[in-house]
Amino acid sequence: MSTVTSPSPPGAHCVRGGPLAACVLPVWLLLSPTPGEAAPGFRAELAALGGVVQPDPELADFQWDATARPALAVEATAGTGFAAGGLRVSSWSTVQESADARVRVDALELRARVRAFRAGRLSCLGLLGLGRVRVGYRPDTVLVENPGGDPIPVSLDPVHAWTFGFGVALEHPLSRRLVAGAELERSAFSLDAAHRDGEAIVVESTSFESLLVRLRLSYSLWSS
Repeated sequence: MSTVTSPSPPGAHCVRGGPLAACVLPVWLLLSPTPGEAAPGFRAELAALGGVVQPDPELADFQWDATARPALAVEATAGTGFAAGGLRVSSWSTVQESADARVRVDALELRARVRAFRAGRLSCLGLLGLGRVRVGYRPDTVLVENPGGDPIPVSLDPVHAWTFGFGVALEHPLSRRLVAGAELERSAFSLDAAHRDGEAIVVESTSFESLLVRLRLSYSLWSS
């Protein structure tokens, strides 16, 4: 009596390698294109983002208005359907009540987007960002009261610092070229912040974290 042996599915032999192979196999199946799906090609896109930022509540200790504010950004990325990188320019603003000045926070970042998994046409991505932030004031000169004489003019020079962010995103294609999404991200930067402690002005390096929620609409400029 002959025995019929059915062929093993692709990748099934990997589980013979032990626990490590057994862990790698589900990841390989998750990242592999689904049946009938073409392997992702190269894609270059331009995106606009809009939403709100919740500044670090500790900024209120420095007389910043730490309530939620509008946040805008534009981004150019290039990569495959699984991973992409690019540049992002973002901006949001608030006010510093003690100086009666508007504070604008601008950032230029290198961005990375990696697809974690996909369910149907909905994709979940991990986000990373690293760059520089500029904190500018308008007006950039204020008068500080001097109990012993005339007010003292103080220059509010722009401040530059490193910024780092990470988050998650959900995306869904609207058409061949348009993709809509939503992002939740936490970003941080450190500043040498000055504040009054009694009669003295104290300057110290302080780290501030902000929470951003934004909608993203991207347009494919070119794809292969």
